Amino acid sequence: MVVKKDTTLGNVLSLPMIYGLGTAIAAYVNAEVIFLLRDEDYFAVDASEIGRVSSDILFYALLFTLLLSIGVGYLFDMFGRRTIIMGSLYVMALVVLLMPYTAPSIVLLTCLRIVLALGTQFTHSHPLVVDYIKAESRGKATALQSLGSVVGECFTFLVLMTATMNMEVANGFALVAVVILVLTTSLLFMIREPDLSKK
Repeated sequence: MVVKKDTTLGNVLSLPMIYGLGTAIAAYVNAEVIFLLRDEDYFAVDASEIGRVSSDILFYALLFTLLLSIGVGYLFDMFGRRTIIMGSLYVMALVVLLMPYTAPSIVLLTCLRIVLALGTQFTHSHPLVVDYIKAESRGKATALQSLGSVVGECFTFLVLMTATMNMEVANGFALVAVVILVLTTSLLFMIREPDLSKK
């Protein structure tokens, strides 16, 4: 892979890690929201309604993401890649922590799911591949980034879901939020803001 001047191994490794973290968070929430909705201590949604309710929540999250995705590129240019990526991951961790506490309001849960979907948009559409990798290697970098998505899914189902399987729902969400915070903080040392004046 041919990288641009000043690009480090840490910068390159941040590409799949960012993508993987966004995927892991979304995968965990998509799977666990079903358990959260049916839990008698939280939302107590009837089994016959869970499919519709969870689909509605996801629909509104995707709708808002679609409508607001037009401005994503502008935000990266105005506030910087590192600020937007790190901010979105930290906010996503907070959202995961707060989700169980929205009960019994489906509206509040939907609002948090919308915020989470927007955060995922930032982790999956950042311009770091263009910033770090020369044009002739961007296909390889995109493949590496996509590998992060697969690793994120595996991490969710093999580690996060297994670790939280027998925990009380809110404690499981809290543990996942802490794991996200720790992994996100490691990115502070991996993401380099590009010098846009050279372009």
